[in-house]
Amino acid sequence: IDGTLYATSPAGVFALDGQTEGIVAELRTGAIDMTGGALCYPRAAYLEYELSGPGAAASVAVTTTQAGAPTTYTYPLDARPVADALTNARAVFGRGLHGRHFAYTLRLTGQRAYINDWSVLVTTGKRSI
Repeated sequence: IDGTLYATSPAGVFALDGQTEGIVAELRTGAIDMTGGALCYPRAAYLEYELSGPGAAASVAVTTTQAGAPTTYTYPLDARPVADALTNARAVFGRGLHGRHFAYTLRLTGQRAYINDWSVLVTTGKRSI
């Protein structure tokens, strides 16, 4: 409204002027068939981004259904979550993560964020489903 962004919460309505508010953002995918038939092993997520503000943090969650029920694992972004200019970082996944269908959630906390590129490195296994 008149150049000001407003947000609501159970505590009320707030004007977001970008000076002190911390924001949590999530980008989620649906379940993705990563191979088209074979088991695979997601190794890492690579991100080119900007992220700033007090308490800035980033993580990638991976959800697999290989055990018959959804299971989610969360991995922090390595090295430098705070970046005032475009930079690259990765989240390295656990070694036991395998399956065929995976859903990903990128979670960002900070005052300002920009995602230029996000990719997931997957190694194809030798077994078919």
